[in-house]
Parts: sequence; C-alpha cells; structure tokens
Amino acid sequence: MPVPMATRSIEIARGFVGESLRQPVYWIVTGLFSAFAVPVWFVFDRFSLSRSRDLILETALGSLTLMGLVLLLLTGTGIFHEEIRNRTAVTLLSKPVSLLELVLGKILGIAFVLLPAYGAMSLVYALLLTRGGADLPVGTLLPGLLLAYAQVLLLASVGLLLSVHLPQAAVAGGLLGLYSLGNLLGHLRAEATSPWLSGVLSASRLFIPDLTCYDLTRAAALGVSIPTSYLCLSLLHAALYGGAALLASTWLLERRELY
Repeated sequence: MPVPMATRSIEIARGFVGESLRQPVYWIVTGLFSAFAVPVWFVFDRFSLSRSRDLILETALGSLTLMGLVLLLLTGTGIFHEEIRNRTAVTLLSKPVSLLELVLGKILGIAFVLLPAYGAMSLVYALLLTRGGADLPVGTLLPGLLLAYAQVLLLASVGLLLSVHLPQAAVAGGLLGLYSLGNLLGHLRAEATSPWLSGVLSASRLFIPDLTCYDLTRAAALGVSIPTSYLCLSLLHAALYGGAALLASTWLLERRELY
C-alpha cells in the first residue's frame, strides 16, 4: 500500500525533532528564557497590579519571539546545505520520498521543535499573569503567542530556502538581516510622508515581509485585545509568504546537484 505524503513528511519531521531535542543548547536556551521571567516579576511587581500585568505581558510576547529566533538560528539554519554536504539528502531521496515531502518534513520538524519551548515559557508567564487570582488576558496573550510562533516559522521557511546554497553561518546572518529589515521597513512605512517613498516601501513587501504585523507588544502594553480579523489576516500573510518560500526551496533543490 502506498504511503501518503503526509506520513512520509511526518517521519522526516520526527527525525529532525529527535535530533534537535537531544542538543543541550535547546534546553539551555529554553531554561534561560523561562528563568528570565523571575527578575521580570520582581522588577514589575513594584507597579500597580494592572500596569504590572501589562508590562509582564509585553515582556512575555517580546521574549517569545526572541526565544524562537534564537532556537531557529541554533537548530534550524543550514539544514539543506549540511544534508547535501553529508549526503544525507541523497539517502532520503533514494527512498520513495519527493523533494516536496522533504521540504515539508523539515518545516514540520522546526514547528514541532518549537512547541515544548513555547509551551514552557507560556506556562511560566501565565502563572505570573494570574497571580493573586487575576484573570488571564487571553485576548492578547493567545494572539501574541500565535503570531510570535507564525513569525518564527515564516523566518524558518526563508531559512530553508537560503540553506539550499548557503552554509549555516550565512543563513543565520541572512535571517537576522531579514528580521531587522522586516521590522525596520514596517515602521518606516507607517511613518513615511512622501508618496514616492511610501510607494517604494510598499513595493518592498514583495521581497521583505512586514514583520511588524506580528509584534503585539504595544497592544499588550496598552491592554488592548486583538481582533480576530487582524489575527487571521496576519496568519494568512505568514502562510502565504512561508508557503512561497517552501515552494521556492523545492524548485531550487530540483536544480541543485545532489548526487
């Protein structure tokens, strides 16, 4: 009986997850970011309860994105370059596995690898936010968590694309540059007063995603709930941009000499 594509991709993802979770650096980074919540609590506990919760929530959302980016740089860059160099990709493709299944398996692996770290850190901050019997600000925390996760997966998709031809260090540099530009250009578009400059910056969205739409730290600081429509459109943006990067990765791998 033929094995479905999803099953083969999940098997590839399982292999990646097992390898990543065996790395001590993964648990060190997760532990450090989770432990960072303790000094945050001590500092912000001096403010009023409502202000303290807003500041903790703002810190939590920013820390989730930063932790995901660090884990991605340590475990999810240079994947295809290393597998082509070590001929691991040749071994995989000698089985009934297509390039598309290989690409999907890798991005699923990165997605699964991030879940324990995001779950642990979210639990720590949820405990801080609900101390004293306060209600959990689900209207901001959950969308912020989802968008932070989506942003890192978008960057991971681009990282897979870059890793077809670039080594790990170059991919890491490229992702840091994309993260910086994606946030910088988003702020510049919002502040641009010249129609010409605004048009150029808007056109740049075709190549550089506007990552400011995933940043809810300001909304958290103001105690604002996130509309469902905004959340859905931002997730759709991540899916379309990330999906395009994954298809481009498959296209490049088809033209790359693997053997």
